Amino acid sequence: MAGLEIEVHWLNPGTYFRAEYSYDEQTIMETHLVGLFFYSIFALVIVGASIAMLIKKTFHWIVRIFNISFFALFFSIFFVWLHYTIYGVDGVGVYEFKEFGLVLQLVSELLFILVLFLIANGWTISQLFIRAKNIMFGFILTLAVVYSCLYIWSNILVSRFATDYIFMEVPGIIVALLRLPCIVFFLYLGISSIVKERNTKKKIYYGVFCGIFTLWFLILPMIIILAYAVTPTWRAKVIQNVVMFVNLFAYVIMFVFVACGAFLGFYEFTQDTRNMVMRANTGEIGSVDEAQSLTSGAVASTATE
Repeated sequence: MAGLEIEVHWLNPGTYFRAEYSYDEQTIMETHLVGLFFYSIFALVIVGASIAMLIKKTFHWIVRIFNISFFALFFSIFFVWLHYTIYGVDGVGVYEFKEFGLVLQLVSELLFILVLFLIANGWTISQLFIRAKNIMFGFILTLAVVYSCLYIWSNILVSRFATDYIFMEVPGIIVALLRLPCIVFFLYLGISSIVKERNTKKKIYYGVFCGIFTLWFLILPMIIILAYAVTPTWRAKVIQNVVMFVNLFAYVIMFVFVACGAFLGFYEFTQDTRNMVMRANTGEIGSVDEAQSLTSGAVASTATE
């Protein structure tokens, strides 16, 4: 007797935008497409600004790390959108794209935190060395390990469909709790930079920067609370869209700060200043102002000769 195989394909009433998607995932593809549109516009602005900096030879390392962080997030959203676009055709999608998007999102967040620490530290803004370097990179390494555990937990130890939001897992809660010591360290770096800085404009810059991005550290716990408050039928699309546009807003604000800093000359790190780093590492000089004064003195001496 021949075996009988039956394949059942459930479809929702409606067009491509509804047929294959379950109710809790409907509109995710469309909103990610809208998000990609705004991210693409911002990406063009970043590329244009970066080209201008390269031409002027002021492409600062803080800017480079910021760019890598942003484009990791950009492609994170792109791969998630690509998964849902294919999902609308076959009802399966390419789940590996979605998972790769998650990895890129976590990498992006780590690099963004690194940029926050470097600016609050005053690196090449007020000083040529990285203060509390071991502690700072210790925080980044700890977060990287916890993020890796979060990914393994969500994709290997438990079902990939266990929750609608990865940070609702146990390691995700730990990541949220780690934001508290990150805030303390971030404020320590910022306040120390304010106290040691003699330039009034830079003091204001540090104060506003630390005030705004202290709130950024609190966004993750707030989103987790929101995830528990939203019903499961709405959770996935609400949380993914909130995270996507909140991240874009944070990057725009960071871009404004970096652009303002560059415009005001805070991030001046030319070849002459770079040559002072070795002397800063030996303790001979420590501040950007001192390096710039030495550089200016060398230029004046050369002109006199």
